[in-house]
Amino acid sequence: MPSRPTTATSILSARSNKVGVLDGEPSAPVEVDFTTFHASNFSFDMMEDEPMPAKKVAETRNEAKKYVGCSKFMDCLYRAWGIDERGLLQVSKRLYIETTVTKLAWYLVYTCLLITISILPLDQFFYYHYRSSIHIVKSILPEAPAEIVTKTDVWNYITKLTDELYPDCWYNNASANATAWNQLVHYDNEMLGFPQIRQVRVRPKTCSIPIVMQNATPYCSTEFYDSNEDKSSFMPQGVNLSYTENSWTWRDPSYTKSGVRSTSVANYPSSGYVQRLSRDKATSTDTLAELRANNWIDKQTRAVFIDLTFFNRNRNLFCVIEITFEFLASAKIVSTFEGRSARFLRYMTTKDFILLGVEIAFLLMSLYYLIEVLLLITKDKLRFFYSIWNWLDLLVLGSIISCTIFNIYRELVIRARLRSIISDPTSYESFEDINYFDKQFNRAIAFCLMAALLKASSMFPVLESFSEESIFKYIKFEKSMHLLIRTLAESRKDFAAFLAFFLVMFFAFSFSATMLFSRNLKNFSTFSETSYSLYQVMLGSINFGEMRQAHYILGPLFLVTYVVCAFFVMFQMFIAFISIAYHETKHAVHKERNDFELSQFVKKVRSNY
Repeated sequence: MPSRPTTATSILSARSNKVGVLDGEPSAPVEVDFTTFHASNFSFDMMEDEPMPAKKVAETRNEAKKYVGCSKFMDCLYRAWGIDERGLLQVSKRLYIETTVTKLAWYLVYTCLLITISILPLDQFFYYHYRSSIHIVKSILPEAPAEIVTKTDVWNYITKLTDELYPDCWYNNASANATAWNQLVHYDNEMLGFPQIRQVRVRPKTCSIPIVMQNATPYCSTEFYDSNEDKSSFMPQGVNLSYTENSWTWRDPSYTKSGVRSTSVANYPSSGYVQRLSRDKATSTDTLAELRANNWIDKQTRAVFIDLTFFNRNRNLFCVIEITFEFLASAKIVSTFEGRSARFLRYMTTKDFILLGVEIAFLLMSLYYLIEVLLLITKDKLRFFYSIWNWLDLLVLGSIISCTIFNIYRELVIRARLRSIISDPTSYESFEDINYFDKQFNRAIAFCLMAALLKASSMFPVLESFSEESIFKYIKFEKSMHLLIRTLAESRKDFAAFLAFFLVMFFAFSFSATMLFSRNLKNFSTFSETSYSLYQVMLGSINFGEMRQAHYILGPLFLVTYVVCAFFVMFQMFIAFISIAYHETKHAVHKERNDFELSQFVKKVRSNY
């Protein structure tokens, strides 16, 4: 067979480096230039006598160069981010250990920065400002939720609230300057803008009346749903309105500037019928009187919302207050008072600018870890998503990106809205959406902190993952943490079976308690309330007198049965399989050879310096 010209840099021999057989004849070793060779382009046709066309040879070489260049570039990235652990382990075990410890140290620094970002903005005055602000709306009626039982009580409350929001004298009854007191509430809190009162309504005749009762009660309306929301105008006829011409017409969310409200009763949209009060006390009082005289709150009203925003200049704190009155179809009124203090204006003091520097450093490290995660995805492909810790990394990075976007959004929007209020005192600006996103921001930061600390604690054992091919199985930093993680891993099947059995038992008791006590006890009125109450019982919060009052036999009997089954039986089962798994794991760990201890590594490093 004629030989074909090659540029030999390495030799591709037959399997096991032996001379192979091709077409019944011994085949000589074939020389291949790996700088122009690509495995996907190799076939036995290349070994035939006919030479490859020049154009195809050029295309193959170009493709091979691109492949080799891309492979080298990715290898450089893997080494730069310390991802090529197996290569490091083959070169030097000590180098691999040092790289791993360095990555752990950097991650601890990253976690410390996250802790600083989470804790530094907190202020004890958040609570005190919230208490002082909520006191304004709750001090009007000492037992506000209990005393508001009729629509007349609601109107009386709103009228008294107006007197509190527009003070015209000092505490010693001396007359105050109207300009200075135009927006001050309780001496230190400034009311931003003015209050907005909004209601949502249902259409009439939205429920079916039994035939027997139709002549007696021709009118009825059901609970509020999006499908039965009333959007028609109900302006009173033959009445001259001076202040409330626009209060009887339905408004969309772009006008109300409110958010969706979710309560224990229903979910309410951001639209509705709106009345905004004035900055003048007399005008606001006359407006409320006109609404009340013309029956603005009637049988079709299902909820009334009052939105207030206070600002304390002394501490740069905002407090967004939401007052809700829900008019149930059963003629009951449910009152809720919610408030939350927050610092929307940031980066004002030296402490804030220190926090800004920490946030910038944290974002740079987050960018580093984001690139690392992307490199791991390109390297491991779908295997990357098999580990729960990798999912935790993705959730943390996603939360950080969301928090960063909101932080920028908050700074831009809050300043724009404050400028709008200052430039046009008659305009209305809602802070409800900023307050909502700020709550989500704090929750995301709390989740990031918890997840980062869990990730850091999981890195200390650096032992093994749930995958047998994890790099963590090469090093054992800390025996106790290794023992803990292996115990949980060994008992995961038993734990899953226990969890399934426990949930079946727990839901069985929840359904039974709801059927037995929902008509007598508020804590058992719904299935979710019952589940929460039974969970509290597991934690030791037991109201035996309440259960006995519901039924003197069934109440105590149910409670004792639940405590025995849930606490003594189930808890003992949990302790039993955890104990068995721990002893088995401990026996197996003692038999294993410990290649490396963190304390030994630290001693070696200290001795070198």
